[in-house]
Amino acid sequence: MAKTASEPYVNMEGKRVVVLGGGDTAMDCVRTSVRQGATHVICAYRRDEENMPGSKREVKNAREEGVEFQFNVQPLGVEVNANGKVCGVKMARTEMGQPDAKGRRRAEIVAGSEHVVPGRCGGDGVWFPPAQHGVAGEARR
Repeated sequence: MAKTASEPYVNMEGKRVVVLGGGDTAMDCVRTSVRQGATHVICAYRRDEENMPGSKREVKNAREEGVEFQFNVQPLGVEVNANGKVCGVKMARTEMGQPDAKGRRRAEIVAGSEHVVPGRCGGDGVWFPPAQHGVAGEARR
């Protein structure tokens, strides 16, 4: 895929990638990252695996391709280094709480469980240019 001014090519080769989310778009992102040669790919989801909305087949395939899954973790923010580059995602552990209006159990943050997952890219399973959605597209720079 060629890089253009309006649609720059996102290449994860040699990068540590963190994708936030548990749907099929997140699975597309993690599996593409593996195929592009990312050194380590993590899929972080705020609920448990049972409540993950993505296709079970896609999750199985991603695991077989080497994707690491982290369940019950909630993103709190993005960590940046002194040069302003994304260097990780600040997370907190979660527990499954009471069901929400749709009947899905809510992920509730566990106090004192904050930690940083090192990585270069992530955000709801989708990569966006920085001008549109802030640091989620940092890996493009």
